[in-house]
Amino acid sequence: MDGREAERIGLVTRCVPDDQVVTEALAIAGKLAGRQPDRGPVDQADHEPVDAAAAPVFGESLALEMLGFLGPDAAEGLQAVRDRRPPEFPSAR
Repeated sequence: MDGREAERIGLVTRCVPDDQVVTEALAIAGKLAGRQPDRGPVDQADHEPVDAAAAPVFGESLALEMLGFLGPDAAEGLQAVRDRRPPEFPSAR
């Protein structure tokens, strides 16, 4: 699948030419960091800053997600890639 198809099906939020990737990434990062004003309705597809009411939940959600990367399923997934074999996730047994 190429970048245009990924964008079309919603897998990515934006697809840009190779020579514009860094510029676009910095623009989005600046917006997320609150250093750049919203440019209007065109930006609705961009990731919006976390709503203040959701901020406490967002932090907890992120922490729990990170814990998932430390568990046995993550270790098995990584080892399966290294061994070039299908994973046998402990949580699926």
